[in-house]
Amino acid sequence: MGERPRVVSVEELEVGDLIEVRWLDTSEARTSLSLPDREFDTPVRSIGVFGGLRGSRAKHNIVIKEEFAVAEAPEYHYNAIPVDMVEAIVLARRKFWKKHDVRKAMSLLDGLGESSQVDVSRTPRMRKLAEAFGLGVDREQAFPVYKRFELELALNDVVYITGPSGSGKSVLLRALRRKLGPLAADMAEVPIQHGQPIVETLGRDVSEAIELLTKAGLGDAFLWLRTYEELSDGQKYRYRLAKLMETGAQVWICDEFCSTLDRDTAKLVAFSVQKVAKKLGRGLIVATSHAAAGGPEAERPGGEGPGR
Repeated sequence: MGERPRVVSVEELEVGDLIEVRWLDTSEARTSLSLPDREFDTPVRSIGVFGGLRGSRAKHNIVIKEEFAVAEAPEYHYNAIPVDMVEAIVLARRKFWKKHDVRKAMSLLDGLGESSQVDVSRTPRMRKLAEAFGLGVDREQAFPVYKRFELELALNDVVYITGPSGSGKSVLLRALRRKLGPLAADMAEVPIQHGQPIVETLGRDVSEAIELLTKAGLGDAFLWLRTYEELSDGQKYRYRLAKLMETGAQVWICDEFCSTLDRDTAKLVAFSVQKVAKKLGRGLIVATSHAAAGGPEAERPGGEGPGR
């Protein structure tokens, strides 16, 4: 007897699972814009195979819906659903697709699949470049991000991962996230409540809400009365950081840490978050190519030196 459909979190999913995602699409309005009770969030149901999470600035659930054969090459129809807009995920069946088939589909969606390799190798301009620079586009090549990598971590360590874009920071963070399982919370996955003043959306009471927002660098009372949609990109980042600190997770994970903030704000926020993590005995794992964040060596406010 097969398993019964059940609501799960994205952390419980494995690539290849058959799922239904119930989410809100803000690209259409359900009623006339002239009506006072208009609604901009249209409920949508997407059914397909879970392909994983994608996106650097905003994480998206990838749902592979259909496969087509076009000119002897596979093409896929899929939905990229913002994590913030997901209301529920229903797991219908485990391992509906084999992981090999999911990897093949996702490599094509990412532009790294076999069909693009064939097309590139047949392009006259690309052949000339390949011959000039010895790129060898006519054969498959592997570029490992890391080999035989070992990392010993305590659950209350503060870890700063840095390097240029494309060096594998996000890949390493995702691997650590999988290893830590329910012990960790990823800032990209914290739930966001829309349409309410942010002071109403976190903390057990107003005092705790203000404390969390202030620690995340949102100390302006005028900002507390704004909704998430009314915040700037940098303010949204700090709000999500406050939501992350509110979770009961032992380890906090942040990709692109403070990358949307200016240098001075990044240092202040980095110092404050580390201080909170150490005080609560929480682990903090961050990654960024943005040197201004300072990592574990972030300065204290006022340039007082390392934050350790």
